[in-house]
Amino acid sequence: MNEFEQDNFLYVLGEFFKKQRITKGWAQEEVAEAVNMSTRAIQKLEKGELNIAITRFVPLAELLDVPYSFINEQFKLYGYSSFQEQVRQVANRKEKKKK
Repeated sequence: MNEFEQDNFLYVLGEFFKKQRITKGWAQEEVAEAVNMSTRAIQKLEKGELNIAITRFVPLAELLDVPYSFINEQFKLYGYSSFQEQVRQVANRKEKKKK
């Protein structure tokens, strides 16, 4: 995933997380406390400025009822083609080493 794709992916996810938080009536501070993150981290996440570890991402997604299907769709839109290309490049390098 190149920088542009990553930025868009994080932005879209952040916007959706924010929408879900507001819909559920949670304050940023409450979400932060519930998932053991700082309020600033939640703010940055909602702006698409923070790429968090999966160990933090899953509890947050579950708390806010963010469906994994939505996350998967966004990944396919913004990063899957780059991911496939990266896998091809690694496979090609591995094949060249065998020769």
